[in-house]
Amino acid sequence: MFIWGFVLAASLVATLVYRHYFHPLSHIPGPKIGISTRAWQSWRYLKGQWHTDILELHARYGPVVRIAPNAVSILDANYGLRAIYGHGTKATKTDWYRIWNSSGKISNTAFSEIDVNEHSRKRKQVAKAYAMTSILKMEKYIQAIVDQSRETFAECVADARKGETWAVLDMAVYTQAFAFDVLGEIGFGGSFDLLKTRGEGPSKSIVEAIDLSFLVLANSGYLPGKLRWLKSNGIRTICKLANIDLSRLQQLFKVTQYADEMILKRKQEKASRTDLLQQFIDSKTSDGKPLDHPELLGEVVSLLGAGADTTAIGIRAALGPLVLDRTGYRKLIEEIDSFYATHNLEGREIKYTECLDLPYLQAVIKEGLRMHPSIQFQLPRFSPAGGVTICNAYIPAGTEISMSPVASNRDKAVFGKDADIWNPDRWLESNERTAWMDKHNATV
Repeated sequence: MFIWGFVLAASLVATLVYRHYFHPLSHIPGPKIGISTRAWQSWRYLKGQWHTDILELHARYGPVVRIAPNAVSILDANYGLRAIYGHGTKATKTDWYRIWNSSGKISNTAFSEIDVNEHSRKRKQVAKAYAMTSILKMEKYIQAIVDQSRETFAECVADARKGETWAVLDMAVYTQAFAFDVLGEIGFGGSFDLLKTRGEGPSKSIVEAIDLSFLVLANSGYLPGKLRWLKSNGIRTICKLANIDLSRLQQLFKVTQYADEMILKRKQEKASRTDLLQQFIDSKTSDGKPLDHPELLGEVVSLLGAGADTTAIGIRAALGPLVLDRTGYRKLIEEIDSFYATHNLEGREIKYTECLDLPYLQAVIKEGLRMHPSIQFQLPRFSPAGGVTICNAYIPAGTEISMSPVASNRDKAVFGKDADIWNPDRWLESNERTAWMDKHNATV
């Protein structure tokens, strides 16, 4: 036993010495604990601290930071987002993306597909469904949810007045309810009715399952075996002895089950409208065949998982600082009122295409998304063949590289010295500067 303990300790020390002093990335600075083990990054993700950690790391160590034994975070406008994530990039996806297809029941989507050619094929299959021309045809259904949100807010105020109390609206709940109801309308032919039930309807369990899925999947992608550890008898025994309830993790499979039921139901019934689900069903592969069930399931799960939460976060990201900015708030109201008066719009809502002609509204939306990206975790890629040199730091081929949406959107070289401050007016200074910021904004 002593010998095995000694061997284990010696192996651990040797691994740490190698990672800190002899690893091909040993010349790149970073936190000692991150250089030692990837578990630190996963722990900070789970704690909900990574969005502040990464800002502090780049402030301390510079534009190229080693955040894990074989992983580097990059913050450099010259190398840029498009060099890592843009069309035609040579930086290929890592094994982390396989976690998003860990159930084994669904096919990869364009997001989770690692093969470049397959990724392109899958994008083309559903491109028509996600085209703006397709979404605009469903604008009236979105407007119905906007109207419902106003009714719900009015009901909340009326209920509060009956008790002579203030009406307190938790916008985290209501923006999420709004986003999911819109998703239901344009995606699946009908609202989830979360606004009507003030976030407490039957569909709440799906929202909770999606939240849990993102928490678990984003972190488990770095684990050997991905989610297979959940099925391990050893893990189950340890959790039982530690009095840890694993039953909640069964929710991870609820989203797939729900998507499966929606597809089967739609195939049995005639569609009342051409929503996204129907367009997925009507889509064809490159050889003219309909998508098979695993492919359909992948697209529906992806839509459920990414379609509403990110939207709700984006709404809150703009709405929160705006209501605290009294000058900006009044400026936006005046812009909208002026647009109504100038275009004689009394009696109807402003359409999406008309919103594009409201410069301050667009600035508020961009600034909100810039300040608080909906996706906080970094999307890893492999450094291309031959490696790359960024800010005089050579990064060998096969190294995991990524950019933080948070850090990228706070880059003072792009957004100015006040990049950490809410300032929608930065988007209105000049067309040249706006184009430059648009190019480097990770969430617009």
